[in-house]
Amino acid sequence: MITQQTVIVCGPEFSGTSLVAGTLRILGINMGSEFNPEDAHQEVLFNNGQFTDEITRTIADRNNKFKVWGAKTVGARFWLERSFAHLSNPVFLICCRSLYQCLNSGSKYSGPNTLINHAKEIAFLGEFISSHDVPVCFIDYDETPVRKLDKIIQFMGVDYYHDTYKKALRFNNGGDGYSVIN
Repeated sequence: MITQQTVIVCGPEFSGTSLVAGTLRILGINMGSEFNPEDAHQEVLFNNGQFTDEITRTIADRNNKFKVWGAKTVGARFWLERSFAHLSNPVFLICCRSLYQCLNSGSKYSGPNTLINHAKEIAFLGEFISSHDVPVCFIDYDETPVRKLDKIIQFMGVDYYHDTYKKALRFNNGGDGYSVIN
């Protein structure tokens, strides 16, 4: 029986990581606290493009405070390998979306940098999961909201109430705080 677990939600920019992190939060998993003002589901610490000792300290602190906790990152390549040994029974939800959709997200951030970062993050995650024996669930951004939600619940083994499921489904449908940029 697993007594502690770290949930890592990762993928390239605009692949649905915020959607998955927000869904996990609704389902009762602590997904952090120091958020980027432009993205309510993305902690600055795990997404600042560099490894710092603060990441290791934060992981240790959360391992002590929470049975299950998670982090969302679109920059796993900057910190994950160096911090992996500190994660408690890590599981990975890797978000996928077509490169075309990521590049045409309508965001002010899309363009050549998104193309480069997408390629680097996908390459890193592919190498990482092929060299580490960890549970992985791939979440396709373009799956139906019900399919995505059911896949997350099944993979995580989360117990939930009917009202929680309905709230998470509304969130996945673009309501309750999550809006899709197309």
